[in-house]
Amino acid sequence: MMLQVAHLSRRHDGRLVVDDLSFAVKGGEWLGLIGPNGAGKSTLFDLLAGTLRAQGGRILLQGRDVTGLGLVARVRAGIARAFQAPRPFASLTVSDHLALVGGTALLRPLGLYDLRHRLGADLGLADARRLELAKALALRPKVLLLDEVLGGLSGSERQAMITLIAGLRRPDLAVIWVEHAISDLCAVCDRLMLLDHGRKRVEGLPGLVAADPLVQEIYLG
Repeated sequence: MMLQVAHLSRRHDGRLVVDDLSFAVKGGEWLGLIGPNGAGKSTLFDLLAGTLRAQGGRILLQGRDVTGLGLVARVRAGIARAFQAPRPFASLTVSDHLALVGGTALLRPLGLYDLRHRLGADLGLADARRLELAKALALRPKVLLLDEVLGGLSGSERQAMITLIAGLRRPDLAVIWVEHAISDLCAVCDRLMLLDHGRKRVEGLPGLVAADPLVQEIYLG
């Protein structure tokens, strides 16, 4: 198993934001994570990435306990994150950004070659998101966390990004993808998991989860 999460918990202001959460993801598997605002999705990503420390439970990466590792050590262990709000350096080119993380070979696969001389300050949202994704992939992760990378994109930009991300599938990479639109995740992911108040409420095949009455009630309203 690539990633195992066992009885993970985290409190904020006395409230359990992630509550006794357990799940696992195999190498080559894509897990879509859905839930209403405040469900605990961002906190879970912070716990997996190492920007927050768990207050209970364990995180295992290929059987290794990484629960106590911080952000940098977690990246070195093999967990990388692509953020919803990319913040490229304004005065660096696209090539410069990827050179910093040893990822210039990703310019063509990520559709960034024609933008290689463009400054970060001049990138639109869709291009900045592709650069963010390339930077995460340059870290050679075993687990990739995609944090609402489709948010704010136009219809054509969303479809282009979905196609690009779908092409990243390989047996040694597990992906956990948070996105607002269930239909986007259903197009790519092997399983969906619904979080509500920090707990796993529904998990299974995308079509079955999307049609589940509890998902309709909690997530779709």
